[in-house]
This record gives sequence, structure tokens and C-alpha cells, in this order.
Amino acid sequence: MNEKKQHSVALAILLIAVCLLSFLWVSRVATDNAIFTQMNKTIDNKEQNVMALSAGTMGMSVAITLIPGDTGTTLAEKLSDMSGYMFLVLIGLYIEKILLLLSGTIAFRVLIPIGCIFCLYHLFFDRGFAWRLGVKMIVFGIAVFALVPTSVWVTQKIDNSSNVSVEQRVEESSKKAEQIAKKAKKETSKNILDKIGNAITTGMDNTINSAKTYFKNTMDIVAAMVVTSFVIPVLTLLILLLLFKSIWGIQIDVK
Repeated sequence: MNEKKQHSVALAILLIAVCLLSFLWVSRVATDNAIFTQMNKTIDNKEQNVMALSAGTMGMSVAITLIPGDTGTTLAEKLSDMSGYMFLVLIGLYIEKILLLLSGTIAFRVLIPIGCIFCLYHLFFDRGFAWRLGVKMIVFGIAVFALVPTSVWVTQKIDNSSNVSVEQRVEESSKKAEQIAKKAKKETSKNILDKIGNAITTGMDNTINSAKTYFKNTMDIVAAMVVTSFVIPVLTLLILLLLFKSIWGIQIDVK
């Protein structure tokens, strides 16, 4: 057996081992690992936070519309517009969850095993196109699995870098929304005699000021969520598409 055949046999054995390990063992570890389970739980918690914040904001918006004057109406419209940003955050979270859920399966059960099979086909039948296609599939599979969990990890690190967790801020905002909504309804339910004097004016001003503070705090939370839960997942998806285009455009020499 000459040196070239020995090299081909050794490479074939390696490819078969990689194919079997990737499909039977690594794919199971990549999808069932406790780290990824925790990442999925974190994404689920973010979705619940967005839902809670959206419900609190809508409740606040409805309550503020009961306040007489244009100030309350303008503020209520701004709060209603915030739901569009929350919808973007939900889209980003769904993209993030789908990428995380499928990255291990696509990489280790589809791309890498099929890539190894194409490379084996080249070794046995000397087909250059099969080698080029196989190598590109393997490289892209590794890139998919490396990029997606990394982007989720970066997102969680950014979220954890704040002094107060997003969950605490959302909970505080929801409680604040309930308090302001109750106060607004109380002020508007007073009868005509109670509305005489400065007391009601002061009460309305305090309610509106509290609502403005709530709006500012909620905007801060939503802005942070848009960056970490929409911009980063969408950038990850775009990078994967660019990698796909770049890897498939590489010319690989076959000897």
C-alpha cells in the first residue's frame, strides 16, 4: 500500500469517526446540555418580562386617558407607541430561541455528518466537487454552532452587567403602573364638589408627573431590551447569512 493510499485510508477512518461522533454523541450533548437549557430558560423569562411590561404599559395608557386635559392624552399615546418596540423585542427573542434550538441539530446532525459523507465520496470515487462541498459544509456547521451560543452568552452578560436585573426593573415598573392607574381612576371618579379647589389640581399634577417618570423608566428598559434582544439576534442571523455566502464562495483546491 503506497503512501497516498495510506493517507486516504487514515483520512477515511477519521471522517467516519467524526461523522458518527457528530451524529450520535455530540449532537445529543449540544442539544441537551444544561448550559443551553439555562439559556432557553433565560429567553423564556425575557419573553414573560416583555409580556408583563406590555400589559402594564397598556393598562397605564388606558388609565391616563381618563385624566382631563391634553397632557394625559399625549402621554398615553406615547405609551401606546411603545408596544411597537416591545413587538420588535419579541421578534428578536423568537429568532434567538430558534437559532439556539436548531444550531446544535443543524451543525452536528446535518451539516457536519453530510459534509463528512461528501468528503468520503471524494476519497473513494475521486470527485473534486464532493470534497469542496463537504469541507464547506463542515466549516459552516462549526461556524453555526460557535456563533449562536456565543451571541446568546454575550446578550446575557450585557443583561447581567446592570446593577439591577431586568426582572426587578420590570416588576417595579408593573407595580408603579398599577399604583398610578389606581390613582388616576380615583382622581377622575371624584364628584363635582370634590373637584373644587386646588387639591384636585395638585393630585392630577402628581399623577401626571408619576406617569412621566414611569414613561422614562420604561423607555430605559425597552431601549436596553431592543439592543440585547433584537439587535444582537438579528446581527447574528445576518452574520450567519454572510458566512454562508463567504464560505460557499471560497475556492478549495483538490489534490
